[in-house]
Amino acid sequence: GIATGILALVTTWLAWSTRALARETDQDVRAAWRPILTPDVTRLDVGAIGDRFNVELNLSLVNTGQGPALNCELTGLKPRSATGITWTPRRVSTIAAGGSESLPLDGTAAAISGHPDPDIRSTLIAIYEDVARNRYRSTFVLSGGQKRGEMVIEDVEVEDLHEKTRYRGLPR
Repeated sequence: GIATGILALVTTWLAWSTRALARETDQDVRAAWRPILTPDVTRLDVGAIGDRFNVELNLSLVNTGQGPALNCELTGLKPRSATGITWTPRRVSTIAAGGSESLPLDGTAAAISGHPDPDIRSTLIAIYEDVARNRYRSTFVLSGGQKRGEMVIEDVEVEDLHEKTRYRGLPR
């Protein structure tokens, strides 16, 4: 009976230390292979058609992290103003570490009398994962610059979502 109790204690200790080691390994993988996506805006075109503005934004996502960004989905937050831009979501399967991907984003905005241009301030969100399926989110706040057709990056926030993706397999 005493030997069985000692064996149970040793087994419990071994399971506890293995769990701690697995956590440390996951944190090491996150740090070594973490992608970080940041924006680089090149051009904004706005054209009025009837009661709508058609907006095209040429945006490059730059991966400044150590690992590839997989299954990236870029979407825009719903605008708060009536003249805000509603963006069409885009997907990219892979952005290599140190690489970039050019994404032309299309959007629309309502044309309201008295407002010659749409509200150019927008928030874009990129959700992506690393090689170990850990999920991350980069949030970009963009606004119109001094010149027509120019966009300025006001804020970039990168966060770890502390969750794994629910699917397995190759990048989509």
